[in-house]
Amino acid sequence: RISPGIADLIKTLKANNTEVFLVSGGFRQMIKPVAFDLGIPTENIIANQLLFGSSGEYAGFDPTEPTSRSGGKAVAVQQIRQDHGYNTLVMIG
Repeated sequence: RISPGIADLIKTLKANNTEVFLVSGGFRQMIKPVAFDLGIPTENIIANQLLFGSSGEYAGFDPTEPTSRSGGKAVAVQQIRQDHGYNTLVMIG
């Protein structure tokens, strides 16, 4: 469930040309629909990726995602700053 006011906040940020990212320790497959509803592009999602074998069995998660490790959100924030050249980045939630 999305916290009250978040959708309006994201609309306001986007209306003011502020890029919005979704960084989560959750799983990308579950976060993607929420991000879509909020108007956050797939490339602006940093989250864990579940992996499945050729028969559809669970095979773990992608250990290269920064959010798959302790302190991963801080790493993701630094990655966003570096990749986009931001001096200031605000994290909510």
